[in-house]
Amino acid sequence: AYLADGLWLDLARHANLQAAKVANLLRQAEGLRLAWEPEANEVFAVLGEAEKTDKITANIMQKIIKMPVLQLKAACKRGDAENLIDVLNDLFDLEKQTA
Repeated sequence: AYLADGLWLDLARHANLQAAKVANLLRQAEGLRLAWEPEANEVFAVLGEAEKTDKITANIMQKIIKMPVLQLKAACKRGDAENLIDVLNDLFDLEKQTA
């Protein structure tokens, strides 16, 4: 099943996209830097002191979570079922199923 229909490629693309998002957030964060530019789905950061690390981690998690939550909220308010499904698929990595 993993190799059928290119599932492994879809999963790899998704992992690479998520790693790129994390790398972009880390580039914006204070008190750290990327150890090197990611070329695949691994991201390594050089962190500073523990206090700064806690603050940065909280900031990154807020940014990662905030956008999907805002998208879900907007889709719910508009009654936009198709957009809501897309956001939920992206957020929870659900497979899109066609009827």
